[in-house]
Amino acid sequence: MAYSMDFREAVARAYDECDSSAEVAEQFGCSASWVRRLIQHRRERGTLEPRSTARTDEQRTYGRAPPGERVVSKVPHGHWKVLSTIAASAAVSA
Repeated sequence: MAYSMDFREAVARAYDECDSSAEVAEQFGCSASWVRRLIQHRRERGTLEPRSTARTDEQRTYGRAPPGERVVSKVPHGHWKVLSTIAASAAVSA
């Protein structure tokens, strides 16, 4: 479960005042590592909002078809080029 924006803002303000993640964590009842990650996130992205959990960069690399039928679809690109080439050559030779 993600912490609320009010909580995140309060933690960030407290960290700005004392500059100690351990003290802030003890004060707010969260972990020091979470405080450090929150401050790093603010530094890198300029916001305290949590990252989106939606992954738009991943596509399914498998498919399902009825028994005895082949899955026909586009092959993924990018870092899958070698795998796609191997799969394409295997499909052609079959």
